[in-house]
Amino acid sequence: MRNHLCRLIVLPLAITSACGDDSPTDADARDATTSTDRDTSNSETTGDVKVDNPLFASLLGEWVVPCRVAGGPYYGVSHLKVTPTSIEHTYTQYEGDPTCSDESKKINTFYIEDSSWIIGAPFGEGLALDMVLREATVAIIDETVKAIWDRDSGCGPFEVGQVKDVSGMSCYGTWRPEAGATYYTIISIQGDRFYVGLPASGDTRSEATRSTTLDPGGVWQRVGVTPGSGFIEGTIKGATYLAEKNAAARAVQNEHIQIGATTEAVTPWETWVINVPNAEGTYACDDESINAYLNFGFTDDNLPVLWDTEQSGGAGCYIIVTKAAPAVGDTIEGTFSGTLGDGSGTGHDATSGSFRIVRAQ
Repeated sequence: MRNHLCRLIVLPLAITSACGDDSPTDADARDATTSTDRDTSNSETTGDVKVDNPLFASLLGEWVVPCRVAGGPYYGVSHLKVTPTSIEHTYTQYEGDPTCSDESKKINTFYIEDSSWIIGAPFGEGLALDMVLREATVAIIDETVKAIWDRDSGCGPFEVGQVKDVSGMSCYGTWRPEAGATYYTIISIQGDRFYVGLPASGDTRSEATRSTTLDPGGVWQRVGVTPGSGFIEGTIKGATYLAEKNAAARAVQNEHIQIGATTEAVTPWETWVINVPNAEGTYACDDESINAYLNFGFTDDNLPVLWDTEQSGGAGCYIIVTKAAPAVGDTIEGTFSGTLGDGSGTGHDATSGSFRIVRAQ
C-alpha cells in the first residue's frame, strides 16, 4: 500500500486521518490494527446506560457512515450498534472496493466499544459528551505492523496477536486517559443523523478544551432509514391505501415540506400528496397564512383523477406534524384527516391518515 491511506487516528466514534510523510510500510503498519475503547458512566445506574435520558434513548439502534473514500484507492465504512448497555463501533477499510462489500479486498478493521455516554449542555456546535474510560486496548495482527508500531507509535512494545492496554498512553499522538478517568468531545443529534466532534478542533483531555467543531465528514445515519423511504397511509372511498412506493419528501418554499408516495411503482396507482410547514404543530388547510394541502389521486379507466380540498365538495383538512425534518436524512412524521372534493360537489372523507418519510432534498 502507498501513503495515500495516511495514518488513521482512532477516537471514540471518530476515525480521522492525519496525513504526514508516511512511507508505504508505515502506512500499512498503522492501519493493520484493531483498537477497542470502552467507557463506563458515572450515572446513577452503575455500569449501565441511563436509557431514561431522551437524548441517549434517541440513539438506540444501528447506525452507519456509508462507504466513503479513505485516501487513494482505499474506502472505509463505519457501523455502530447502540443498546442500553453498550455502544459498539466497527470501522472497516477496503482496497479498490468503492462498495465496501468485497471481503477479499478488506484490509483492516477497528473496533471500539463504550459502555455509556453522558450527554450534557451545549458546547461549541454540539452538546458536551463526557466519557469515562474503562479500557483501551490495541491488538497488532502482523509482524511488519508490530515493528513499525514498536518504533513509532509511542505506546509499544507490542506482541503479535496479543491485546495491549494503552490507557494513560498516547498512540501516534492520540491520547487516552487512565481507566476510570474522564475524557471529552461533543455530539449533535439531528433526527436520524448525528455528528461528533472534529478531533483537530479540540483536546479530549479537559472539559474546557474539548472539540468545538463538528466533523462534517462523519455523518452517522440510522440503518434502515434511507432518503426517500417511508409511507403515507389513509382511508378514503371505502378502502385503506398504504403508499410506500416512490416515497419522497423535499423542502419547498416558505419553510414548507412536500411529501408524496404511491401504492404501486407505476400506474395504475393510488397516491397521497401532502404539503405542510416543516415544523411540529397542527395545520388547517383553510388557513391562508400557510400553504397546507392534502391530495389523493388514482387512476380511473387509465385516466388520472385528483381529489383535493380546493375542488367543489372539499371541506378542508387538518395535518398534524409530530416530528419535523429540518435536514436531509431526517424523518417527518404525522397524521392527517379531511374532506376532499371531486369537483362535482361530492366530498370524500379521508380518515386515519398517517405518514413517515425520510427527507431526501
